[in-house]
Amino acid sequence: MDLESFVRESILQVIRGMIAAQREAQAMHAEVMPPAFNENDRHRYKDIRFDVAVTIAQSGGSEGGGGIKVAGISAGATGHRVHSHETVSRLKFTMPVGFPTPRANAMVPSRP
Repeated sequence: MDLESFVRESILQVIRGMIAAQREAQAMHAEVMPPAFNENDRHRYKDIRFDVAVTIAQSGGSEGGGGIKVAGISAGATGHRVHSHETVSRLKFTMPVGFPTPRANAMVPSRP
């Protein structure tokens, strides 16, 4: 994978994850990456820092496969490998999260 593809895919996967988290958090009266907040509300928000090691495996051969692995979770094809090359990169980013207040938390239905 070239650098341009790696950067593009990394950013898009972070954005997709953030959007999915925003949808689920809203049902629990929480916020992920709020659009704007003032300093008076800052106490409600905590920064969650991510430091993710990303392994990109490229292999060649007649039945080669490849993919991206993040913390032991992989996506991509596998198969017989004649030779392979793995590159490990790190992604670091922060997302502010507004946690629900105890009152709002009481309104959230419990999970089975």
